[in-house]
Amino acid sequence: LDRHPLYASAEVRDSGCGLHALILFEAPVPLLTEGERDKWAAAIKVVQRALPTDPFAPGITAMTRPVVSVNSKNGRTAPFLKTGRPVHPADVLKLVADLQRRKFKIIAEMLLGSTLDPCPVCKKPGSKLGIQDKSGVCYTGGHSVKVENLFDIFFAPRATAKEK
Repeated sequence: LDRHPLYASAEVRDSGCGLHALILFEAPVPLLTEGERDKWAAAIKVVQRALPTDPFAPGITAMTRPVVSVNSKNGRTAPFLKTGRPVHPADVLKLVADLQRRKFKIIAEMLLGSTLDPCPVCKKPGSKLGIQDKSGVCYTGGHSVKVENLFDIFFAPRATAKEK
């Protein structure tokens, strides 16, 4: 989380099965029109999906387990791990705009850091992943890398409808 200023500001809680990073606003965001509600609903999805999260979580309510609540799946409590710093809502919208322009670069650097040697996908000795705005290129392995490939490093791919 410390690799990006917005996520570095997050409060972190243990859900009982993983971590919940909550980005807290300095002040409530008034949602006075349907357009504002839609804008923020989309922004929340982008911010949640920029980092590996539970792909089956039903939305923002699943990401806000109260401190010391009990996880019904395993009986563990959800302790508080890190204090967050409130952010200005404009910082969230800036991240969304940045991700639209440079999705691969931002996500690769958050997940893996700036030095990708060897390539985290092929792992060939001497390989290196070049980070570009919208994709990566393994110069030694000769393959391109998409954002989905980065998430596959951390998670098993989601089952397709055929596999379910």
